[in-house]
Amino acid sequence: MTKSKNMAVAFMGSGVALGPVLGLALDNLALGMGLGVALGAGIATVFHAAARVKDLD
Repeated sequence: MTKSKNMAVAFMGSGVALGPVLGLALDNLALGMGLGVALGAGIATVFHAAARVKDLD
């Protein structure tokens, strides 16, 4: 795996880990899990795009 793929997995794992906390705070565990995965994937995508731009320079 490349560094960017490892970073994506790490962010998605962090999102899944923080999702239940968010779900408990909102009193909706399923919503928290979904938001956690979505936020983790979104953050990973942003960092991946930034890494690609940096490599092009």
